[in-house]
Amino acid sequence: VRERSSFTTLKKMRLNHKRALKWAFTVTVILAYVLYYDDFECWVKGVDERSEENVADVAQVDLTTVRAATELGDGDVLPPEHHWLDTLEGIVLWYFWRIFLPLWAFSQLKRFLRRVRSHTVLELDLNQLKIVPEYDVSNPMADFLHRLSEAMTVRELVTLVDRAAEDSRVVGLVARVGGIPAGALSLTDVEELSAAVGRFRAAGKLTVAYASSFGEFSSHMLDYLLATAFEEVCLQPSGDVTIPGMYAQSFFVRSALDKLDIEPEFHQRHEYKNAANIFTHTEFTDAHREATGAVFRALFESTVHTIAHNRALSVEQVRQAMNSANHSSGQALDRHLIDHVMYADEVWERIRQRVSQEVKPSWWEWILRQSPHASFLYVQKYRERIPRQSPDEYSTKIAVVCADGPIGSGKSQSSSMGSDTVCAALKSALEDKSVQGVIFRVNSPGGGYYASDSIRRMVAKVRQAKPIVVNMRQVAASGGYLISLDASKIVCHPTTITGSIGVVVGKLYMREFLARLGITFDEILFSDHANFFSMIHKHTEEDSALMDGVLDRIYKEFVQMAATARHMEYAELESVARGRVWAGNDALELNLVDEVGDFHTAVRVCKQEIGVPLTEEVSLVTYPYRYTWDQLKNVLIGGAENSEANSSPWSAVRLLLTWSVLHLTESLGLRTPVGLLLTRFFKMATQQNAGIHAEISSNYDPSYSF
Repeated sequence: VRERSSFTTLKKMRLNHKRALKWAFTVTVILAYVLYYDDFECWVKGVDERSEENVADVAQVDLTTVRAATELGDGDVLPPEHHWLDTLEGIVLWYFWRIFLPLWAFSQLKRFLRRVRSHTVLELDLNQLKIVPEYDVSNPMADFLHRLSEAMTVRELVTLVDRAAEDSRVVGLVARVGGIPAGALSLTDVEELSAAVGRFRAAGKLTVAYASSFGEFSSHMLDYLLATAFEEVCLQPSGDVTIPGMYAQSFFVRSALDKLDIEPEFHQRHEYKNAANIFTHTEFTDAHREATGAVFRALFESTVHTIAHNRALSVEQVRQAMNSANHSSGQALDRHLIDHVMYADEVWERIRQRVSQEVKPSWWEWILRQSPHASFLYVQKYRERIPRQSPDEYSTKIAVVCADGPIGSGKSQSSSMGSDTVCAALKSALEDKSVQGVIFRVNSPGGGYYASDSIRRMVAKVRQAKPIVVNMRQVAASGGYLISLDASKIVCHPTTITGSIGVVVGKLYMREFLARLGITFDEILFSDHANFFSMIHKHTEEDSALMDGVLDRIYKEFVQMAATARHMEYAELESVARGRVWAGNDALELNLVDEVGDFHTAVRVCKQEIGVPLTEEVSLVTYPYRYTWDQLKNVLIGGAENSEANSSPWSAVRLLLTWSVLHLTESLGLRTPVGLLLTRFFKMATQQNAGIHAEISSNYDPSYSF
């Protein structure tokens, strides 16, 4: 703790030193601009108005003419064909003095007026804030639109709360919950945000959650679960706390398919691989019920214990509250589910009073004998007013690669990840010599076996050169578990759905259904199994045997790879495989993962694997890195030259210089040979395509309900 405190103090001193130098330079420039403006104008023009000799020398006239012009009040003593803009030096100085400095001074003044003030209380309105998945960072337009709409990923929001915890200007956090849109946050997202709020509270800062209602004729379990992480939970007098608990539900379409004469033909390994059960059955099978019940029981128990711990209640009290389902504001207060019953304006006034009473006043407030005054600021605005963290801020750099959505081959699309895209991102982190470790964030229900194996192979290749730690999020099952196997360590949330070591494949036989519509087919085969995957061909016994052979081979390979990676015997691993899914805590007991925790846990584990002290700060850089200008060039000019092309930061520099030179030459009419040569050079430089080397985007919502 002492080492951490000393490091934080040194960090703050360094930032204050940089801030003081920046403002001293700003004030100096502004004073110079105001006091010496006239002298600078004379310098630009090559004329000193206080020296008649210099005027005569520049204008190439005798001194008598200058004095006569001065007596007559005629200041136009320079020849009409001479103008100071004819010189390159004059153009540069005019641009610097007339355009750059005023704009720069204005930006500094604007930044000062929009600074983060002392005693700031951050406002987090989760009812309105748009939470987006960890989107395609290689798409500059998506990045721009997300920032324009003030949207955030959960990891960005967690990072902001953590930075605010170390910011002495921020004294509190107030969140509006109770109306979070369905599907905006998953259970693991709530766990990450709750952990960030806990670290914020540990820094000695106040935290308040407010809701007009936790559910209006609907369940808002996640809203209430997140609210319990705050020091105080406030509810509007007319509001309710609706926490009916959790249930698992699945629909089955087999009866509907039978009425339509559509026959499902699916093969699976083994009985717990139940992804196709909605087509082949009319209700839960025994294995399906067992696996699903065990997972949701684990999720439910985790939720109950979290609420009990945060609210200082017993587990039995929380169970009773869930069995009662709905609680009025008065009942919720009596049962200690909330802390205060008040309206929003009363909550904000209470926060102001707490800040004035509990927060230490600044030096100027102490001199003026004033109490601290709270200043409220949205989290989105706080992000705009603090400096972005540089990827080279610390000596140790850890790359963060995200894999979101179902797995397929090729490039990533809007709703799935592509193996080529993810492998390129991992390869770029592998080849970056400044990266000491990698965190691989996985959120995938699975997908193609061969595409998943390609990603697994690249993970193994990264592990040979540097540590790579998998951070499982909401779900990392089937192919999502396969791509995680060869990492140095696997970290998952307590409520992550993982495992599902198995395989399923199939189709719907639709010939009879189409015949009812008057659609018939005929075919000519040139090999025995040419129509094997056709929807109008019903599998024969030979076809089924062929499919069973393929599935048996894939299943054995999957189990063997898992057994080797987890240092287990084949039989031991196969007993917990068979297509069964597990919750994070159960997966830890079965040795399917190494540790239970969130992203911060993954960072700690990665530090241990690298061999750096846990108290040392590290730079976390998302790969592919956001070279926005470079990627915009690829959008405008062209894509990558080959499948292994990686973007280079020098491409962004070339593009910026090109646009600057072209704009300067066109706006000022610069047509000198040197200018044309430079323009030609930069045009040739920008014709080199750097390539966009990764794109990860998807939003997967598993089928469980609160």
